[in-house]
Amino acid sequence: MSYLIVVFQDTEEYAWFTDELFDETHVRMELQTMGISPKTGCRERHLRFELSHPLTPGQVKALTQLQEMGLFDRFFESDPPSAIEESSSNSEMGNH
Repeated sequence: MSYLIVVFQDTEEYAWFTDELFDETHVRMELQTMGISPKTGCRERHLRFELSHPLTPGQVKALTQLQEMGLFDRFFESDPPSAIEESSSNSEMGNH
């Protein structure tokens, strides 16, 4: 099983929230204590759709057309988080 992720920019006139959320402030402070730049990149919203099968070439073409029309910023297919974590753990075990 995989997911289709559709990404929207959440900035300027398209922003859902104009005020920074508490979690964003907290994350920024934590990153700064780790020596990571506190400068925020862009805000995004993601919609995730569970796929029963991989996207077909026709579906990719239709999604690309919607993207080009400006309906969303980008899209991609992703494995579920548990599969990604499992894959990462397996590769780490192989490296040791």
